[in-house]
Amino acid sequence: MNAVIYARFSSHNQTEQSIEGQLKTCYEFAQKNGYTIVGEYIDRAISGTTDARPDFLRMIEDSAKKGFQYVLVYQLDRFARNRYDSATYKAKLKKNGVRVLSARENITDDASGILVEGLLESIAESHTFMGVWYQPPLHHTGPLCYTEGRNNPARPLGSVIMTEQFEIIHSNRKTLNIQVKSDGRVVVRAPLRMSNGDVRRLVEEKADWIEKHLAQIRRQRDSAGPAFTAGQLRQLAEAARQDLPRRAARFAPLVGVSYGRITIRAQKSRWGSCSTLGNLNFNCLLMLCPEEVRDYVVVHELCHRKEMNHSERFWRELARVLPDYETPRKWLKTNGSGLIRRLP
Repeated sequence: MNAVIYARFSSHNQTEQSIEGQLKTCYEFAQKNGYTIVGEYIDRAISGTTDARPDFLRMIEDSAKKGFQYVLVYQLDRFARNRYDSATYKAKLKKNGVRVLSARENITDDASGILVEGLLESIAESHTFMGVWYQPPLHHTGPLCYTEGRNNPARPLGSVIMTEQFEIIHSNRKTLNIQVKSDGRVVVRAPLRMSNGDVRRLVEEKADWIEKHLAQIRRQRDSAGPAFTAGQLRQLAEAARQDLPRRAARFAPLVGVSYGRITIRAQKSRWGSCSTLGNLNFNCLLMLCPEEVRDYVVVHELCHRKEMNHSERFWRELARVLPDYETPRKWLKTNGSGLIRRLP
Protein backbone atom coordinates (compact mmCIF):
# COMPACT_ATOMS: atom_id res chain seq x y z
CA MET A 1 0.00 0.00 0.00
CA ASN A 2 1.46 3.34 -1.05
CA ALA A 3 1.30 6.43 1.13
CA VAL A 4 2.56 10.00 1.15
CA ILE A 5 3.38 12.18 4.13
CA TYR A 6 1.98 15.67 4.63
CA ALA A 7 3.82 17.84 7.17
CA ARG A 8 3.36 21.47 8.10
CA PHE A 9 4.46 24.05 10.62
CA SER A 10 3.03 27.48 11.30
CA SER A 11 4.89 30.78 11.19
CA HIS A 12 5.67 31.29 14.88
CA ASN A 13 5.25 28.30 17.13
CA GLN A 14 7.32 25.73 15.31
CA THR A 15 10.53 25.30 13.35
CA GLU A 16 12.24 23.05 10.86
CA GLN A 17 12.91 20.64 13.73
CA SER A 18 9.15 20.19 13.92
CA ILE A 19 9.10 19.02 10.29
CA GLU A 20 11.84 16.51 10.95
CA GLY A 21 9.97 15.25 14.00
CA GLN A 22 6.75 14.87 12.05
CA LEU A 23 8.51 13.00 9.25
CA LYS A 24 10.28 10.65 11.66
CA THR A 25 7.04 9.74 13.42
CA CYS A 26 5.22 9.18 10.11
CA TYR A 27 8.01 7.01 8.69
CA GLU A 28 8.00 4.90 11.86
CA PHE A 29 4.21 4.54 11.62
CA ALA A 30 4.48 3.53 7.95
CA GLN A 31 7.12 0.91 8.66
CA LYS A 32 5.15 -0.53 11.55
CA ASN A 33 1.93 -0.79 9.52
CA GLY A 34 3.35 -1.88 6.17
CA TYR A 35 2.93 1.32 4.15
CA THR A 36 5.41 2.31 1.42
CA ILE A 37 6.17 6.05 1.42
CA VAL A 38 6.27 7.34 -2.15
CA GLY A 39 6.38 11.09 -1.52
CA GLU A 40 6.48 13.98 0.92
CA TYR A 41 4.46 17.20 0.82
CA ILE A 42 5.64 19.94 3.16
CA ASP A 43 4.34 23.45 3.82
CA ARG A 44 6.44 25.76 5.97
CA ALA A 45 5.32 28.82 7.90
CA ILE A 46 1.70 28.48 6.77
CA SER A 47 -1.28 28.18 9.09
CA GLY A 48 -3.60 25.21 8.90
CA THR A 49 -6.58 27.55 9.05
CA THR A 50 -6.24 28.25 5.34
CA ASP A 51 -6.13 26.01 2.28
CA ALA A 52 -3.71 28.39 0.54
CA ARG A 53 -0.89 25.91 1.08
CA PRO A 54 1.03 25.08 -2.14
CA ASP A 55 2.15 21.55 -1.28
CA PHE A 56 -1.18 20.71 0.33
CA LEU A 57 -3.05 21.64 -2.84
CA ARG A 58 -0.47 19.83 -4.98
CA MET A 59 -1.02 16.70 -2.87
CA ILE A 60 -4.79 16.93 -3.37
CA GLU A 61 -4.27 17.31 -7.13
CA ASP A 62 -1.78 14.43 -7.26
CA SER A 63 -4.24 12.12 -5.49
CA ALA A 64 -6.20 11.95 -8.74
CA LYS A 65 -3.23 10.18 -10.35
CA LYS A 66 -3.94 7.12 -8.14
CA GLY A 67 -0.27 6.82 -7.10
CA PHE A 68 -1.04 6.50 -3.38
CA GLN A 69 -3.88 5.30 -1.19
CA TYR A 70 -3.07 7.03 2.11
CA VAL A 71 -1.97 10.42 3.39
CA LEU A 72 -0.04 10.16 6.65
CA VAL A 73 0.04 13.14 9.02
CA TYR A 74 1.71 13.50 12.39
CA GLN A 75 -1.69 14.39 13.83
CA LEU A 76 -4.94 15.62 12.28
CA ASP A 77 -4.35 19.32 12.96
CA ARG A 78 -1.42 19.15 10.51
CA PHE A 79 -3.94 18.37 7.74
CA ALA A 80 -6.23 21.28 8.63
CA ARG A 81 -7.30 23.49 11.54
CA ASN A 82 -10.54 24.34 9.82
CA ARG A 83 -13.37 21.78 9.94
CA TYR A 84 -14.82 22.96 6.62
CA ASP A 85 -11.49 22.55 4.79
CA SER A 86 -10.89 19.23 6.54
CA ALA A 87 -14.22 17.82 5.41
CA THR A 88 -13.94 19.28 1.90
CA TYR A 89 -10.49 17.94 1.13
CA LYS A 90 -11.01 14.60 2.83
CA ALA A 91 -14.03 14.18 0.56
CA LYS A 92 -11.89 14.97 -2.50
CA LEU A 93 -9.26 12.47 -1.37
CA LYS A 94 -11.92 9.85 -0.67
CA LYS A 95 -13.28 10.32 -4.20
CA ASN A 96 -9.79 9.46 -5.45
CA GLY A 97 -9.55 6.43 -3.17
CA VAL A 98 -7.27 8.09 -0.61
CA ARG A 99 -7.67 8.16 3.16
CA VAL A 100 -6.00 10.39 5.78
CA LEU A 101 -4.28 8.60 8.68
CA SER A 102 -2.88 10.12 11.88
CA ALA A 103 0.41 8.66 13.08
CA ARG A 104 -0.09 9.75 16.69
CA GLU A 105 -3.84 9.56 17.20
CA ASN A 106 -5.24 6.05 17.40
CA ILE A 107 -8.49 6.47 15.46
CA THR A 108 -10.45 3.31 14.74
CA ASP A 109 -12.52 2.54 11.65
CA ASP A 110 -15.80 2.15 13.52
CA ALA A 111 -18.43 4.69 14.64
CA SER A 112 -16.44 5.67 17.72
CA GLY A 113 -13.51 6.54 15.46
CA ILE A 114 -15.70 8.95 13.50
CA LEU A 115 -16.72 10.65 16.75
CA VAL A 116 -13.12 10.87 17.98
CA GLU A 117 -11.92 12.31 14.67
CA GLY A 118 -14.66 14.95 14.73
CA LEU A 119 -13.79 15.87 18.31
CA LEU A 120 -10.10 16.25 17.49
CA GLU A 121 -10.90 18.48 14.53
CA SER A 122 -13.16 20.66 16.71
CA ILE A 123 -10.41 21.01 19.30
CA ALA A 124 -7.87 21.94 16.61
CA GLU A 125 -10.17 24.63 15.23
CA SER A 126 -10.93 26.05 18.67
CA HIS A 127 -7.21 26.34 19.41
CA THR A 128 -6.95 28.85 16.59
CA PHE A 129 -8.80 31.40 18.71
CA MET A 130 -7.11 31.01 22.08
CA GLY A 131 -3.73 30.30 23.64
CA VAL A 132 -2.77 26.64 23.26
CA TRP A 133 -0.11 24.29 24.53
CA TYR A 134 2.01 22.92 21.71
CA GLN A 135 3.28 19.39 22.35
CA PRO A 136 6.32 18.62 20.18
CA PRO A 137 6.92 15.07 18.88
CA LEU A 138 7.78 12.70 21.72
CA HIS A 139 11.37 12.25 20.56
CA HIS A 140 11.82 16.02 20.23
CA THR A 141 13.98 17.31 23.08
CA GLY A 142 12.60 20.85 23.17
CA PRO A 143 10.28 22.14 25.90
CA LEU A 144 6.55 22.62 25.80
CA CYS A 145 5.59 26.02 24.47
CA TYR A 146 2.61 28.24 25.29
CA THR A 147 1.75 31.06 22.92
CA GLU A 148 -0.72 33.82 23.70
CA GLY A 149 -3.55 33.54 21.17
CA ARG A 150 -4.43 36.64 19.17
CA ASN A 151 -8.01 36.60 20.50
CA ASN A 152 -6.89 35.80 24.03
CA PRO A 153 -4.84 38.80 25.18
CA ALA A 154 -5.04 37.66 28.83
CA ARG A 155 -3.39 40.51 30.70
CA PRO A 156 -2.23 43.63 28.83
CA LEU A 157 1.51 43.87 28.45
CA GLY A 158 1.71 47.44 27.33
CA SER A 159 3.18 47.84 23.85
CA VAL A 160 4.69 44.37 23.87
CA ILE A 161 1.73 42.02 23.68
CA MET A 162 -0.28 44.48 21.62
CA THR A 163 2.29 44.79 18.85
CA GLU A 164 4.59 41.77 18.95
CA GLN A 165 4.39 37.98 19.25
CA PHE A 166 4.81 36.92 22.87
CA GLU A 167 5.84 33.37 23.74
CA ILE A 168 6.39 31.65 27.06
CA ILE A 169 8.60 28.56 27.02
CA HIS A 170 8.75 26.53 30.21
CA SER A 171 11.80 24.32 30.69
CA ASN A 172 13.92 22.80 33.42
CA ARG A 173 15.73 25.99 34.39
CA LYS A 174 16.05 28.07 37.57
CA THR A 175 15.85 31.61 36.22
CA LEU A 176 13.68 33.61 33.83
CA ASN A 177 15.21 34.85 30.58
CA ILE A 178 13.73 37.29 28.06
CA GLN A 179 14.90 37.36 24.44
CA VAL A 180 13.91 39.79 21.72
CA LYS A 181 14.37 37.99 18.41
CA SER A 182 15.45 39.67 15.19
CA ASP A 183 11.97 39.13 13.72
CA GLY A 184 10.39 41.09 16.60
CA ARG A 185 9.16 38.15 18.66
CA VAL A 186 9.54 38.31 22.42
CA VAL A 187 10.47 34.89 23.81
CA VAL A 188 10.40 34.28 27.55
CA ARG A 189 12.08 31.18 28.98
CA ALA A 190 10.79 30.34 32.43
CA PRO A 191 11.16 27.61 35.08
CA LEU A 192 8.67 24.76 34.91
CA ARG A 193 7.01 25.68 38.21
CA MET A 194 6.55 29.37 37.39
CA SER A 195 2.97 30.17 36.44
CA ASN A 196 2.16 32.11 33.28
CA GLY A 197 0.66 34.84 35.48
CA ASP A 198 3.97 35.30 37.32
CA VAL A 199 5.84 35.27 34.02
CA ARG A 200 3.60 37.99 32.58
CA ARG A 201 4.06 40.10 35.70
CA LEU A 202 7.87 39.87 35.42
CA VAL A 203 7.72 40.67 31.70
CA GLU A 204 5.65 43.77 32.47
CA GLU A 205 8.45 44.95 34.73
CA LYS A 206 10.83 44.69 31.77
CA ALA A 207 8.48 46.40 29.30
CA ASP A 208 10.78 49.44 28.86
CA TRP A 209 13.78 47.19 28.16
CA ILE A 210 11.76 45.14 25.66
CA GLU A 211 10.42 48.21 23.87
CA LYS A 212 13.97 49.63 23.63
CA HIS A 213 15.13 46.49 21.80
CA LEU A 214 12.03 46.37 19.60
CA ALA A 215 12.64 49.98 18.57
CA GLN A 216 16.22 49.08 17.69
CA ILE A 217 15.01 46.20 15.51
CA ARG A 218 12.54 48.51 13.75
CA ARG A 219 15.33 51.00 13.02
CA GLN A 220 17.50 48.23 11.64
CA ARG A 221 14.66 47.02 9.44
CA ASP A 222 14.12 50.52 8.06
CA SER A 223 17.80 50.82 7.11
CA ALA A 224 18.23 47.32 5.70
CA GLY A 225 17.48 48.20 2.08
CA PRO A 226 14.77 47.04 -0.33
CA ALA A 227 13.17 43.65 0.23
CA PHE A 228 14.22 40.81 -2.04
CA THR A 229 11.76 40.03 -4.81
CA ALA A 230 10.39 36.54 -5.38
CA GLY A 231 12.44 36.35 -8.57
CA GLN A 232 15.65 37.25 -6.77
CA LEU A 233 15.02 34.62 -4.11
CA ARG A 234 14.37 31.97 -6.75
CA GLN A 235 17.68 32.83 -8.43
CA LEU A 236 19.52 32.67 -5.11
CA ALA A 237 17.91 29.34 -4.26
CA GLU A 238 18.87 27.87 -7.63
CA ALA A 239 22.47 29.07 -7.25
CA ALA A 240 22.57 27.63 -3.72
CA ARG A 241 21.36 24.24 -4.97
CA GLN A 242 24.36 24.15 -7.30
CA ASP A 243 26.91 25.51 -4.83
CA LEU A 244 26.19 24.28 -1.29
CA PRO A 245 25.80 20.52 -1.99
CA ARG A 246 29.24 20.58 -3.64
CA ARG A 247 30.72 22.15 -0.52
CA ALA A 248 29.00 19.58 1.68
CA ALA A 249 30.36 16.75 -0.48
CA ARG A 250 33.88 18.23 -0.27
CA PHE A 251 33.93 18.79 3.49
CA ALA A 252 32.00 15.72 4.71
CA PRO A 253 35.02 13.38 4.33
CA LEU A 254 37.22 15.91 6.15
CA VAL A 255 34.76 16.00 9.04
CA GLY A 256 34.34 12.23 8.80
CA VAL A 257 30.55 12.13 8.54
CA SER A 258 27.75 11.35 6.13
CA TYR A 259 24.49 13.25 5.66
CA GLY A 260 21.01 12.86 4.23
CA ARG A 261 19.17 15.21 1.91
CA ILE A 262 20.00 18.89 1.50
CA THR A 263 17.21 21.49 1.44
CA ILE A 264 17.57 25.11 0.37
CA ARG A 265 15.12 27.81 1.43
CA ALA A 266 14.87 31.46 2.45
CA GLN A 267 14.86 31.50 6.26
CA LYS A 268 14.52 34.39 8.67
CA SER A 269 15.72 32.49 11.71
CA ARG A 270 18.88 30.59 10.76
CA TRP A 271 21.64 30.14 8.20
CA GLY A 272 21.72 26.40 8.40
CA SER A 273 20.56 23.45 10.46
CA CYS A 274 21.19 19.75 10.86
CA SER A 275 18.40 17.42 11.91
CA THR A 276 18.71 14.32 14.04
CA LEU A 277 18.09 12.33 10.85
CA GLY A 278 21.20 13.85 9.26
CA ASN A 279 19.37 16.13 6.83
CA LEU A 280 20.96 19.53 6.16
CA ASN A 281 19.10 22.79 5.58
CA PHE A 282 20.76 25.94 4.25
CA ASN A 283 19.64 29.51 3.71
CA CYS A 284 19.70 30.66 0.08
CA LEU A 285 21.01 34.05 1.26
CA LEU A 286 24.38 32.36 1.81
CA MET A 287 24.95 33.00 -1.89
CA LEU A 288 25.31 36.70 -1.01
CA CYS A 289 28.03 35.89 1.54
CA PRO A 290 31.77 35.43 0.90
CA GLU A 291 33.06 31.97 -0.02
CA GLU A 292 34.66 31.41 3.39
CA VAL A 293 31.34 32.17 5.10
CA ARG A 294 29.59 29.51 3.02
CA ASP A 295 32.35 27.05 3.93
CA TYR A 296 31.93 27.92 7.60
CA VAL A 297 28.16 27.35 7.64
CA VAL A 298 28.44 24.06 5.75
CA VAL A 299 31.20 22.72 8.02
CA HIS A 300 29.33 23.99 11.08
CA GLU A 301 26.28 21.89 10.20
CA LEU A 302 28.39 18.86 9.24
CA CYS A 303 30.06 19.00 12.66
CA HIS A 304 26.62 18.68 14.20
CA ARG A 305 26.56 15.16 12.76
CA LYS A 306 29.11 14.40 15.50
CA GLU A 307 27.93 16.80 18.19
CA MET A 308 24.29 17.94 18.22
CA ASN A 309 25.18 20.84 20.49
CA HIS A 310 27.68 23.70 20.81
CA SER A 311 29.91 22.09 23.40
CA GLU A 312 33.68 22.45 23.58
CA ARG A 313 33.97 19.21 21.63
CA PHE A 314 31.88 20.72 18.82
CA TRP A 315 34.04 23.84 18.54
CA ARG A 316 37.24 21.77 18.66
CA GLU A 317 35.96 19.67 15.78
CA LEU A 318 35.06 22.78 13.80
CA ALA A 319 38.50 24.29 14.46
CA ARG A 320 40.17 21.08 13.31
CA VAL A 321 38.59 21.42 9.86
CA LEU A 322 38.47 25.25 9.68
CA PRO A 323 41.16 26.69 11.98
CA ASP A 324 40.19 30.28 11.07
CA TYR A 325 36.44 29.78 11.54
CA GLU A 326 36.16 32.82 13.86
CA THR A 327 36.67 35.21 10.92
CA PRO A 328 33.68 34.07 8.82
CA ARG A 329 31.65 33.61 12.00
CA LYS A 330 32.28 37.25 12.94
CA TRP A 331 31.40 38.37 9.39
CA LEU A 332 28.08 36.58 9.62
CA LYS A 333 27.29 38.13 13.00
CA THR A 334 28.13 41.60 11.70
CA ASN A 335 26.54 41.47 8.26
CA GLY A 336 24.09 38.58 8.26
CA SER A 337 21.21 40.32 10.00
CA GLY A 338 21.15 43.02 7.31
CA LEU A 339 20.53 40.34 4.66
CA ILE A 340 17.92 38.55 6.75
CA ARG A 341 15.96 41.75 7.25
CA ARG A 342 15.53 42.10 3.50
CA LEU A 343 13.44 38.94 3.31
CA PRO A 344 9.79 39.76 2.55
